[in-house]
Amino acid sequence: MPYTLAERPVRGIYVLHTKPGKRSWTVAMVENLVKISGKLHFVEGESFQESRVGKYLVFSVKQETPWEDGSIRRDFLLMRAFDPAIQRWVLARQEDTPVRIEGKLRSSSGSGKMYISVETIEEVKEN
Repeated sequence: MPYTLAERPVRGIYVLHTKPGKRSWTVAMVENLVKISGKLHFVEGESFQESRVGKYLVFSVKQETPWEDGSIRRDFLLMRAFDPAIQRWVLARQEDTPVRIEGKLRSSSGSGKMYISVETIEEVKEN
């Protein structure tokens, strides 16, 4: 009898083990979900690349975090957008557009560089 993920409320990666007449699940507790906000950066020009997963748009999100000493730390988080609708949305926006992004933290199987695989993106209004 097949199982569905709805029957398994634990979050993680599910691995189905099958033997003749027997099925069992193993849950690997790996969760790489992230939610970030910042400003679009490096979106002038189309920067498409391709991997074994498919064609993707590369861009960054700039975060400016105030430190206790009054200085500002600037981080540039690398993004990859595989969904064509998200790619078009990003390319239709200007540099420094404030955004909120949800996705999965990954590392490239080739270079090992960390990036966020964008699943949702929305423009946010600054206060």
